[in-house]
Amino acid sequence: MILGLAGTNASGKGTLCSILKEHYGFAIVSLADPLREEAAARKWESSTKNLISLGNEFRERDGPGALAILIRKRLPSGDVVIDSIRNPAEVTELRKLPSFVLVSLDAPLKVRYERERSRGRVGNVKSYEEWLAIEKMEDEQNPLHLQVHACMAMADYALVNDGSGEELKQKVAAVLKGIK
Repeated sequence: MILGLAGTNASGKGTLCSILKEHYGFAIVSLADPLREEAAARKWESSTKNLISLGNEFRERDGPGALAILIRKRLPSGDVVIDSIRNPAEVTELRKLPSFVLVSLDAPLKVRYERERSRGRVGNVKSYEEWLAIEKMEDEQNPLHLQVHACMAMADYALVNDGSGEELKQKVAAVLKGIK
C-alpha cells in the first residue's frame, strides 16, 4: 500500500506518519527529502521558508511533478507513506503508482499555530503574522508553486486532527480499514 499525505502546517502529518510506522510497519518517505538534501549541500538551514524556495526552484526547473518523480525512484518495497505532497501535479504523478491512496490532514488554525510554536524546529516562526505569511506561501496560484489546499481537495480520505493522539490513531485505523 502506498499512502500519500497532504496537509496543512502543524496538522499532525509527522504524528500520522509515526502511527503508520510504529503500528502498521509503513516506511516513511517525504517529498521534502530531496529539498533537505539540497539545502544541506548549499549549507542552508532546513527552514520552512528555505524548503519552500527550493521546492519552487525544483518545480520551475523540472516541472510541477518533479519532486514526485524523484521520490518514485526512491520508494522502498512494502507499505510506504509519502509525506509532504504540496502540488497537484505531484498527486497526479503519484497516482501512477499502483495502490496509491491520498489522505489529507488538517486541524483548526489556532491549534496548528500553537503546535508550530511549541515545536522548537529550525526556522520556527516568531509571530502569528509570520506564520500566516508562511501559510499563504503554501497556497499560491502559480501551478509551479505550492498549492496545499488543492492537493487536499484531491484526497481519497480527509482527516481532521483536532483531538488526542489516541483519536488520531483511531482515525488512521478507520482509513486503513476503508482502504482494505
